[in-house]
Amino acid sequence: MAFLKQILQTLCRHRFSWPHSNVDGHDYQICVICGTAYEYDWLTMRRTRRLAPAERDQNEFRNSSNRGR
Repeated sequence: MAFLKQILQTLCRHRFSWPHSNVDGHDYQICVICGTAYEYDWLTMRRTRRLAPAERDQNEFRNSSNRGR
């Protein structure tokens, strides 16, 4: 499954969602097709770097844990 996911991320045309912010104030965008996350810079209005899966999962956990508050 991991191999297939890696191939999809490589071949994906990437359609990005609107930028999101986590509780630390870092902004990111997620591809709605493959789920790859990229850091986002509002000053230049561009994606700056691909986030590692651990960083993305941590951001999503922080966001989901704060939604109920």
